[in-house]
Amino acid sequence: MWILFKDQMMCYGLRFPTVCNYFPPHNSTCFDLLYQQAGCNYILGEIPPQLIPGLNTTHVREILYEFDIIKNHADTNITMGLQAESCYQPLWFKSGNVTLLVVRNGTNYTEALEFCLDRDAVIFNEINDTGIQKIIERKLYNSVEYFNLNDWWLGIDDLDTEGDLIWNIGDKLLPGDYVNWNPMYFGFHPTDDCGIFEADQGWKWNIRDCAESHPFVCQKYFCRYPPRVMKEIMKINFITKDTCMPPCLLHENCVNNTCVCSELYYDYNCSWNAGLYAAGDGRIGNKTFVTFKGTATYEQATEYCADIWGTLAVPNTAEKHEFILSKATGNLTGFATAMWLGMTDLDKEGVWKFVTGELVNLPPDFVTNLTGDGKIPWYSYNTSSSDKRWHFYYDEADLLLNKSAAVDFCAHMEGHLPIIRDDDENTRMGDFLAANQAKWKLAYPGVPDRVTHESAWIGMSREAHEPLQNLKWDDGIIANMPTLWYNWRGLSLPSENISKMYHSWNYPPEPDGVRLLGGVSYDEFCVAIKSNKKWFDWECSNKLHVICELGECVGEK
Repeated sequence: MWILFKDQMMCYGLRFPTVCNYFPPHNSTCFDLLYQQAGCNYILGEIPPQLIPGLNTTHVREILYEFDIIKNHADTNITMGLQAESCYQPLWFKSGNVTLLVVRNGTNYTEALEFCLDRDAVIFNEINDTGIQKIIERKLYNSVEYFNLNDWWLGIDDLDTEGDLIWNIGDKLLPGDYVNWNPMYFGFHPTDDCGIFEADQGWKWNIRDCAESHPFVCQKYFCRYPPRVMKEIMKINFITKDTCMPPCLLHENCVNNTCVCSELYYDYNCSWNAGLYAAGDGRIGNKTFVTFKGTATYEQATEYCADIWGTLAVPNTAEKHEFILSKATGNLTGFATAMWLGMTDLDKEGVWKFVTGELVNLPPDFVTNLTGDGKIPWYSYNTSSSDKRWHFYYDEADLLLNKSAAVDFCAHMEGHLPIIRDDDENTRMGDFLAANQAKWKLAYPGVPDRVTHESAWIGMSREAHEPLQNLKWDDGIIANMPTLWYNWRGLSLPSENISKMYHSWNYPPEPDGVRLLGGVSYDEFCVAIKSNKKWFDWECSNKLHVICELGECVGEK
């Protein structure tokens, strides 16, 4: 008996869309509507393609039964079976101590790693016991049955040195470590460098050509496990020098392999002071500081100052330091990125003195390589917090990175993005952005969004499946929000410890979790600070400026 309803009919006690036939054949519109009827999203999700031929030979009740199985898996245990994502959309899920995202679309190895890095993750990696191996087997066990996906990238390769297999996070696979190689795997593979799982071989490991296209699984990393970055950031300020023979004298510079007078001196064997025009001056206490736009070596600058009865600037107090910095920033913007100071360790390596003879109070002896062996530029200047954390600032106009690349950048110096604990830290970072944004816009105007030059990433984010109130700092501590933010959203106030934590949200509305642009919504899972010293959540793929921190993040010394 057939009973018609609006857009639906009932047959054999089962209600289903009128565009469907109860018996085969079926069309794609029918499949989509039945998938939706089962509670799945056929747009964000995907009907497993390997099921379609079989479903096309059966009746609607059996089709709904198969779809109900998928829906049940999605709602009860997302770690069981790849079909769980196909009901809704791929989601980050946590199993044991790992957080994973399944990506069914095949890419080459490098593109897979870049995809994961853009999401603060690496390709599933560092499998050190059978428990972690079983997590991935359990999740992907029906990938062939449902999606005809057999081989999946594994986050291990020997791209750097043939035979030295390295996990994406930088750890080398050592003798005695857990392995699960295919029995046919041999250590010699000169043309193949990237790891895979093979479903039809019992999820054994093997090595393949990195240019092949395979699906993959991203695994979240945290500050204690910074990844080995393949997208090398090689932005270094190279200084090239001509070579003159014989070497030039003190007041000369080598230009096009010829010694000429420095701009600080002119004729009569480059012995006369050129009388440079001052870019600006200022007085603090009984000292007058004058800035010049001319360039010189340290020795030339020292002698030039002596010729005008002075010395290079000596920042021997915090007050003088800030004054000199403000004058340099205000007078030399657009002309220079650095300025000589009156301090050296020429007398004894590592023992720094001002030109007055006064010893300099040294910063801490950082145990890390602050340029990552040349992979990142030297920082412009640094500040310290009340609890001995250090922040490093970079004022290159074109140093603009997405959140994942910014994390990688700081990881090169074994640091992380800033974890802001008080107003002093927040103010310094906001002032840095405010002081540089106009210069950056002039030097590198070709950026699509005005927020880019006004903002820098901070170490706060949330997972894609987590609610806004789960925003947390990279050390795992939940972030605090304004009281009105909780009240307006009908949320309980956080614990007393969280509510005492510093925050500087641009409220209202931040954080709001989404940005609308041209009728399209963009999810915002990462957080940045703006030049007005306020925080806002933002799309992790956008590119902002970078500030790094060395401090108390788990695993750092």
